[in-house]
Amino acid sequence: MLISTACEANFCSQVADKRFQVADMYPKLADVYPKAWDRDYS
Repeated sequence: MLISTACEANFCSQVADKRFQVADMYPKLADVYPKAWDRDYS
């Protein structure tokens, strides 16, 4: 359980990092299309 939890946390952090990088490059797009980012990474 601990291993799978760590993997999930690591995966989620990688997804969050990508999302923040996209938001930094395209802040207005991230504000206008938040659901698009959620769909891409879900």
